[in-house]
Amino acid sequence: MTGTYFSRHLWRNAGAVTVALAFSLGSHAVFFYILARFFCPADYGIVTMAFAMLFVGSTIVSLGSETYGVRLIAAGVGHSSPVADLLLTFQLLNAVAVTLAILSTVAFWTSSVMERGFISVMAISLIPDTISSVVGASFYGRERFIPYTALIVISSCAMVVVAVMAVMSGASILAIGAALLVLKSIIAVLAIGVHRRHAGPLRLVTPGLAYGSLARQSLPYFVISVLATIHMKVDIPMVRVMRGTAELGLYGLAAMVVNAAAAGIRPLSTPLFPAVAREGGVGAVLHPSRALRTLLIPLAAGIGAGIVIIVLAGPMISAFLGSEYAGSIQPLRILALFLPSVFVSSTAIRIMMACGKTQPVVRILAVNCVVNIVANLVLIPRAGINGAALSTVLSSAAGALQSVIFLTQLARSTREP
Repeated sequence: MTGTYFSRHLWRNAGAVTVALAFSLGSHAVFFYILARFFCPADYGIVTMAFAMLFVGSTIVSLGSETYGVRLIAAGVGHSSPVADLLLTFQLLNAVAVTLAILSTVAFWTSSVMERGFISVMAISLIPDTISSVVGASFYGRERFIPYTALIVISSCAMVVVAVMAVMSGASILAIGAALLVLKSIIAVLAIGVHRRHAGPLRLVTPGLAYGSLARQSLPYFVISVLATIHMKVDIPMVRVMRGTAELGLYGLAAMVVNAAAAGIRPLSTPLFPAVAREGGVGAVLHPSRALRTLLIPLAAGIGAGIVIIVLAGPMISAFLGSEYAGSIQPLRILALFLPSVFVSSTAIRIMMACGKTQPVVRILAVNCVVNIVANLVLIPRAGINGAALSTVLSSAAGALQSVIFLTQLARSTREP
């Protein structure tokens, strides 16, 4: 009975998460395509920079608390203590601090009114984003996946609606940013109302209680999240500083396509965990030999996806975006080589984290960051955005190699059935 219950809930939950992920990825792809199609590369570069800062800001806002909070809620703690309230207070305070930091930084970052305005508006949107994120985490932890999926579907569709309306009305990217802020605020208010109905009201608690309960316990997740974010996003500001917004727009388009393909590994890597552990569940003992064999699946998927992008890069950009974005073709083909290694490394890291091997994960990601930063400093001045793409490929390959070496060494030192 337990096995049937677990299997039924596993597939239902996995299906809901997959639907939410598909809507999120699809809407972001359409949103960024519309902006690339109807705005110049310089404007698209501003959008790329703003969303990269938003992504980094969201990671800092969470400080790893969301992952830890979901675990507490899922363990049943949320029914006897206000874990969601702690998350809301903790992350809202962080969001305000991060927003102020970005607003202060952008004043010195650029003299462009358009760039400064768009980044500032997107920084302010961190606050409603944080509220929606906490509501989603609470639903996720309580296995209420219908409102969780509905929240993501609504917010995803809203992004596309904003982009379409902006193009039809001839609005600037700054107007798009303002419209996104308004819609995100409305969605945050609706999310609080839905949470009140399905899981109870959300309340703010004292800052001392929030930080005392979450800061220390969530620190390991924060370190891993920050290192992964630096590895994935550090090339964006480096291209902006060294090559300008126009080239960043060309590079951002290529990075968006490859990142969307890389996100496709999530539904694949998560179900692979039971195949690599001696016993299912959190903290299961790692089965390194089986894990190594399992990594052949994401490796094959990554090679296939990379070949498709290399072959279709030129025709796809020419057909959908025209000659204005021809400069994106070569970096996109280079970044396609990133897919096999990131499919392998991301799957291996999820396996190691699920089995409690956090120290090697931190070491792998730290090396990835160093390789990426150094390679960008060396290659961008010499090869421009092609150098940035090659830096990403090199750092990801370093991560995959480290993961395989760790699992190989563990397999040699461990007796397995």
